[in-house]
Amino acid sequence: MMSDDLLGRTKTLWEPRYGRKLSDEEAREIARNVVGLFTILEEWASSEDDGARTSGTTDEESPGR
Repeated sequence: MMSDDLLGRTKTLWEPRYGRKLSDEEAREIARNVVGLFTILEEWASSEDDGARTSGTTDEESPGR
């Protein structure tokens, strides 16, 4: 369950961008999507870190970076 505070902060941030008032359900969906985005980014970063550890290279040593 999402707190009222999080819903309020989500609305405060996103309503100006949408140009209208958001329903609670819309705010919940936006918050879930943002959490999902950062979860995926964290997983990607973690898998890149794991790859660098197993290959013995760092980002600076990897070709193309």
